[in-house]
Amino acid sequence: MAPARGHAAGDPAASLHAYSPPLGEMGFYELDDGGTLTRRPGDSDEEFC
Repeated sequence: MAPARGHAAGDPAASLHAYSPPLGEMGFYELDDGGTLTRRPGDSDEEFC
């Protein structure tokens, strides 16, 4: 996941993450209603941004 980045002046910045070899698995972290952070597996077709 590419987190949003910013700095004090100018246009917003971006971060780029590259992996080699290609990722075989991806996961997503989500907060439930009670505030618990859980990880769930991701699908290669799932958009994450």
